[in-house]
Parts: sequence; C-alpha cells; structure tokens
Amino acid sequence: MQKISLNMKIILKNKFQLKIVGYTSINDNDYYYIKEWVHMENIKDYIEYGVISVLVVMSILSLTVSIERFIYFKRVKLTQFKTKNEAEIGLSNNLSMLSIIGSNAPYVGLLGTVFGIMIVFYDMGMSDGIDPNVIVIGLSMALKVTAIGLLVAIPSTMIYGGYLRMVDKMIARWEDEVA
Repeated sequence: MQKISLNMKIILKNKFQLKIVGYTSINDNDYYYIKEWVHMENIKDYIEYGVISVLVVMSILSLTVSIERFIYFKRVKLTQFKTKNEAEIGLSNNLSMLSIIGSNAPYVGLLGTVFGIMIVFYDMGMSDGIDPNVIVIGLSMALKVTAIGLLVAIPSTMIYGGYLRMVDKMIARWEDEVA
C-alpha cells in the first residue's frame, strides 16, 4: 500500500470553475480528490442575491401582516369576544410573525456580512497582491446586506410594538365594556 500525494491543476470552463488541487491514493483503485471552487464571482452573486431575497420575503411578510392587522383592528367589534382570553387570542393573532421577523432580520443580514467578508479574504488569498478594489467591493456587499437586514427589522419591530400597545388598549376597553 503506497500513499501518493500530487498537486494537479484541472480547471473546467463552466459556470463554476473547479480546481482539483491534489489527490491521494490509498490503494490502486481508490482515489480521494480534494476539490476547491475557484470562480467566486458566481458564488458572490448567489450569496448576495440569496440573502437579499430572504430579506425581501421577510419584508413582504411583515408588510402583509401589518396591513392585515391594521384592517382587522379598524373593523373589530370588541363585543364579539366572550372572554378575556378569547379577546387576547383574537387581537394578538399574527403579531408573533412581526416579532420573529423583527428579531431575525438582522441575523440574516449578519449572515450575508459574514459570507461577504469570507469572500473578501478568499479573494485576497487567491490574488498575488492586495488590491484595494477587491477589498472595497467585497466589504460593500457585506455592508449592503447588513443595512437591508436592519431596514427590514426596525420597521417590523416598531410596528409590532405599536400593535401590541393597541391590543393592550383594546383589552382594557373590552374589560370596561363587558365587565
């Protein structure tokens, strides 16, 4: 049994460029390849658009729930609720979605930031010298998704707080009307 370690460079011209940086042979029939993705431009785009897409979906959900709750609060008749628990459940329905989006959107943006910084470090490591343009472009992507995450989270959290206060006031009015 002989171990062989070689450095090979095979680049496939495709959407992704794959580089096989080496292989080892445990015996004559088994080869284990060490693979590395080289072409990072496509991965940058996928990560950036993927994280931004998740944030856009979160924003649409937040907007939809906000509008639905606004219409519901304008039309609700407090006398339809027979108990306080029934009123709390009916009035606070879907508000947890706003809370979840408000608390998790910054983390989704942070995930995009981490990916962006990893790509910057990868580009710096793969280049011969340190090019400030590569660093600035990668960091701008990272900061862009962080900002979008905050733009989704801040309004969702503010709307959630406002609606929670509205629910508290409606419960107090219900107690005065029914009791």
